[in-house]
Amino acid sequence: MFRYQPPIIQIVSDSNFRHRLHEPLGDVRQPWIDIALECNVTEFEAKALFTLGLMRRYVLSANEILRGLRHRGVPFAYAMLSSSIELLGRCIHPNDEYRQHSEKHSTHRLKSGLQFIRNSANLQDVILSTNHVSYTEKDLINLRNLAVHGACISSPGSIKADIELLHELRRLIFGTPIGEQDAIGQQGPIEGAGDRSKCDLLASSAISPLHFLQLHNGQWPFAQQLINDIKSEIERNLKADRPPISGGHRKQVDYFELT
Repeated sequence: MFRYQPPIIQIVSDSNFRHRLHEPLGDVRQPWIDIALECNVTEFEAKALFTLGLMRRYVLSANEILRGLRHRGVPFAYAMLSSSIELLGRCIHPNDEYRQHSEKHSTHRLKSGLQFIRNSANLQDVILSTNHVSYTEKDLINLRNLAVHGACISSPGSIKADIELLHELRRLIFGTPIGEQDAIGQQGPIEGAGDRSKCDLLASSAISPLHFLQLHNGQWPFAQQLINDIKSEIERNLKADRPPISGGHRKQVDYFELT
């Protein structure tokens, strides 16, 4: 499923960096080996599938929020989407410390993810544009701060959003679904950034499989279910010649286009 599968790196080479970040966390490689054996995949595949599955679930969770709350759910749906973008940034950021730190540098990772999903047709400092507003990296970070912790580090006047923002973000992250046209009239499914995300640096990204998170009295092991679910989704989509992560999403169950 993944042609390039580098070995999972438990620590980076710098001894001070290792001591500062990883010794308190314990073994970060063995849980992936254990999960891989349970799911009948390689340890790299386990980590990659878990990460891609999380990105996808963030988007689908945002969709469910909008289905239930519509306009009232916009801040909370945006929080889910920004989490997906930050996770993407953790996987691709070239700086070892930003990619591996468990507590700091979330904004750096969010910036990296935003630059990856950025619409290249926009001006250099603009990530995306709707019919009403153009959003820079700073605009989207300020809105994330509002959505996740009340914007305590952003001035009120610096926060903006409009009714089309979430729909445009969904297009960038999750592509254009079956039954919808993109901005130039092409029919979905059309890939999004999640379908294009590279796994070159994933092996050394600090991502935990949540091996001990057992929901519903242990009847729903989180990591295993997530890995098996996204693996099946990718296989179905590739068999149907659709984008691997987002290809099965359909317009009739999409609620990002608010009116």
